[in-house]
Amino acid sequence: MRGTLDQIAAGDVANQYREPRFAELDAQIDGEGAERQREPNVRRKPKRRHSPRLPAAVRKEISQCARQLQQHRKLFTADAKLKDRASRFLRSLLPPKRKRGRPGIDSVTKAIRLRRRFKGQYPGEKPELIWKRIYPETIPN
Repeated sequence: MRGTLDQIAAGDVANQYREPRFAELDAQIDGEGAERQREPNVRRKPKRRHSPRLPAAVRKEISQCARQLQQHRKLFTADAKLKDRASRFLRSLLPPKRKRGRPGIDSVTKAIRLRRRFKGQYPGEKPELIWKRIYPETIPN
């Protein structure tokens, strides 16, 4: 009787009573398992990298803000994309602010500031005269 229990545990008896048409599938499954054990370089999913946790004070502020937004639950359930728009808006309000467009040219920026200043100092003067004052200060040589 003991030998019979060992056979059941090993799965031999169960395989005896299976239909012969499954024998080929069983052999394929056994072969694939053996190949996987032999291959040391099996591709696995890379482990996820966890970003550093938020500081406790920041987490507390964000959760308070989220609790206040619970008042508008109906709006969020009515519009599936409202949560995404709200998070993008919040992100736009956080520092650092991104400057749009190409970086300015220093001489042009200086000329614009001088033009504003000279227009205030000399309100009745023609634009040509104002630019004649700006040129020597902004254009080298």
